[in-house]
Amino acid sequence: MCASTLGQASNPAASCKAILAAAPATKDGTYWLDPDGGGGNSAFQALCDMTTDGGGWTLVGYAGAIKGNKTATVGAKFFPLFDDFGKYDPAAPANKVAFSRVDLFLPNFVATAQLMARRTSNPNRILIWPVADSKSWRVTRQLPPVTVLRMSKDGKTFFDRKNNLTVFQPKPMPEHTGYNWNTPADENCDGCGRGFDSALNHRSLLYWEASDSDYAATQWFHASPLTLEDSTGPSNSAQDIEFWLR
Repeated sequence: MCASTLGQASNPAASCKAILAAAPATKDGTYWLDPDGGGGNSAFQALCDMTTDGGGWTLVGYAGAIKGNKTATVGAKFFPLFDDFGKYDPAAPANKVAFSRVDLFLPNFVATAQLMARRTSNPNRILIWPVADSKSWRVTRQLPPVTVLRMSKDGKTFFDRKNNLTVFQPKPMPEHTGYNWNTPADENCDGCGRGFDSALNHRSLLYWEASDSDYAATQWFHASPLTLEDSTGPSNSAQDIEFWLR
């Protein structure tokens, strides 16, 4: 049997998921992708996670260090996943360079696809959710309701929540927006979310900071994203969130 060449420069793949399907033993690493199949974008090297939750993940964005403020760091468009900014760089998490390039993966950005957010500094803290409605991200620019949220603290054991899911202020940007797990849609309090397997509020999940003034200008997210613990206050404690698509 011939070894698969999918993902090599001579045979770029549509996605990391496609590479893993062709060769299930494929390791984490950098592979050649061409999501639009010879369309307007040239093939490029992308970072693939072939391990987490079954693998097949493609890095599509990284909210890293902010230099001065968000506008100075990436320009007027600075919402990860909602906006396209920066140059795709598979080494971005290591180099702490922010980018968000869902536009390169639009053929793969369908309702049945999944997104994963992960802390670079603590890669076992993971949130997985369905794209659900690609137009919500690219056109109306608001988080769509989802049917399930998956979380892990150790990178291996996942808690799946299929009820009591809400979207915090499901309004178009630049309103605050984020996912809640078993808390009221307007929950925004210190100490909320008293059990990892029963209740967590948006501050502990992913809660975008929408405005670009005062302290909000120096953080991508509000509170402590992906700590998956009780919220202790409004100040951001993490500037290192990776975004992956499968």
